[in-house]
Amino acid sequence: MLKTRTWITLGVGLIVLMFIAFFVLLCWPQAPPSPEAIAKRGLTVPEKRSFNFARDWFDQGFDALAEWDENPLGIRHSWIVKHLMELRRSKDPKDQAEYQRLLELARKWHENLLSRYPELRVAYRDVPDDRNALKLLFDLQKRLLNEDGSSSFKMADDLKVMLNNKQPWDSKAAQAWLDANRAVIDELRAIGLMPESSMKGVEASPFGMSLLYESNRALMMDAQLAAERGDLAAAMESVQAAVGLANHLRDSDAPYLIHNLIGGAMLSQARNIVFESILPNLPAGQADLAAWESLLNPTVQTPADFARTMKGEWNAMMQREFLPTLADPAESRAPADADLMVEAYTSYFARITQFNAPLALTDLPSHPNPEFDDSGLTLRSRQLTEGLQGSQFRDFWERHQINTGLTQAAFAILKGQPVPNDPIHGQPYTWNPETRELSPPNGLQFSRLGKTRIKLPKL
Repeated sequence: MLKTRTWITLGVGLIVLMFIAFFVLLCWPQAPPSPEAIAKRGLTVPEKRSFNFARDWFDQGFDALAEWDENPLGIRHSWIVKHLMELRRSKDPKDQAEYQRLLELARKWHENLLSRYPELRVAYRDVPDDRNALKLLFDLQKRLLNEDGSSSFKMADDLKVMLNNKQPWDSKAAQAWLDANRAVIDELRAIGLMPESSMKGVEASPFGMSLLYESNRALMMDAQLAAERGDLAAAMESVQAAVGLANHLRDSDAPYLIHNLIGGAMLSQARNIVFESILPNLPAGQADLAAWESLLNPTVQTPADFARTMKGEWNAMMQREFLPTLADPAESRAPADADLMVEAYTSYFARITQFNAPLALTDLPSHPNPEFDDSGLTLRSRQLTEGLQGSQFRDFWERHQINTGLTQAAFAILKGQPVPNDPIHGQPYTWNPETRELSPPNGLQFSRLGKTRIKLPKL
């Protein structure tokens, strides 16, 4: 009996040791792939991995340890892309050389993927650097970056609140801020008035994004002050520049999703200031509605534009974020199944691009966006792609189209025309002639627009 128990104990111990050895071998950190191996990545469909549960168990344990402030190993929680961002912002020539090396590895990997997914290739416009509004805008953004990644071009909060009609307007305070920042504002105006732009060869920094919002606020504040002093031509030029900047972002050959959304928000703010602060204060008979409508240019995009945005988003993320990070030997949080994650991400964007391109706006309610399938990926890959929900992407974009339709409806009402329907669901915008407030249609599908409304002036 004792002998039998001994053998059972030895057998169980051996199984436990083999199980531990299996986990250790499976999860043992591997050397990063060589540049030669990376140069071949993406040429073929990667093989699916087995035993992801073991890798997930290891990664979960590592994360739990890193989040414990008193862990004895001194491991601290980090976030993926952190090292790449540090290289990008560093002024050390060695760091910049390493950053460029990673971008070159990413370029080869990206090109390999495009050889299998040609539908994601962007046909860039050829625009000389000195005439490329987007190149000049993002160069300006980089010049205005502080050490901490914020922008030195920033409007005080009280001025923002004042500009949005949430506190009394102070012309002197507004003029003082504009005068102090005149050189940057004049540069922004010149960029906004340029007719050409392209994202070809342009690196849009993720830092200092507030410049994009502040440029719109500054130009619209300048327009409001010009209108106050009776200089209608100067006011309209500033509005034209603000709208131009927004459209350069939104309508480029390869817009990022964030640029499309920021551009839409800039157009909405320009519209609100025109309707609520500029038109009501013009002398009687000087509100040329056709001219102002042409200036604001409220153009609703199509699903083909959404597909173009998704194509731009994929190319930007691949070239500037995902691939250089996954090629970085110093990146500690790269998923073990990086190739599978990249393949899933790429095939998904190819699918939603092809799915949306032929649709009409009115098709969207009955054609929900395909969802991203992360089954079969490791925990690290699922964490990295957890924001990839097609319905969420398109939902944001659809809101801006309904908001643009609101601008079209506002001009129709001021011109004495019937209130039109929204461009996606075909529901009438809500117009209250007593309060002169124009709002999105009623219904659950419009509740995500929040308190969006315009108060129209009496002209």
